[in-house]
Amino acid sequence: MSKNHEEVKNLLDRVPGVSEHMNKLSVQKGKTILKRRVDLGLTQIDMVEKLSEMGFNISKQTLSMTEGGHEEVVSFVYDNISAVLDELERRE
Repeated sequence: MSKNHEEVKNLLDRVPGVSEHMNKLSVQKGKTILKRRVDLGLTQIDMVEKLSEMGFNISKQTLSMTEGGHEEVVSFVYDNISAVLDELERRE
């Protein structure tokens, strides 16, 4: 991480509620999905297309909310995205 990134992270750690938010399961799952997608070299649009090809109707907005850790995202969305990522990783 760059020095500026570390400084911002340290500053945010002192803001009330930020640490608790970042440790929520939805945020952790979102970060994992984001990392896996980026590691595969896919944009959000690419990922939405892959999801559609595999029969899952998930919008770019929903994918963005999922990666952002929004608590409103339902569990089957995580499951569907993870299943597609699993398949894409197997093909690598």
